[in-house]
Amino acid sequence: MAQATRMIMDCSTGKEIVEIYDIPDLTAEEAAAQALAEEQRIISMLQSAVQCHLDEGARLRMYDGILSACSYSNSTDPVFSAEGLAYCDWRDGCWRKCYDVLNACQNALRAIPTSEELINELPALILS
Repeated sequence: MAQATRMIMDCSTGKEIVEIYDIPDLTAEEAAAQALAEEQRIISMLQSAVQCHLDEGARLRMYDGILSACSYSNSTDPVFSAEGLAYCDWRDGCWRKCYDVLNACQNALRAIPTSEELINELPALILS
């Protein structure tokens, strides 16, 4: 069992009092649940960073977001169709890299990256 301290003020005397209290150990189930919740928080944070990066890239060409840009891959207009396909390729590459990194982290093959570090590992958007 761990211990912690806190400073409290005795309002009647105006004196500070140091209080020591016990922090109960987590059960194995509580520790596992806490670890799983932290893992899910990190995964969610990194996925959100990738999604924002993709949407920002699509807005470079005035699309609402990556979903909108990719929807043009079936366009009858050759310019929009080419852009749509390029965005689809980019999106697929980004998500593949993201999930490869997450898998490596979950298998303790690498350190967990920050959002910025992960974004820097993603493939570049190539538009003609």
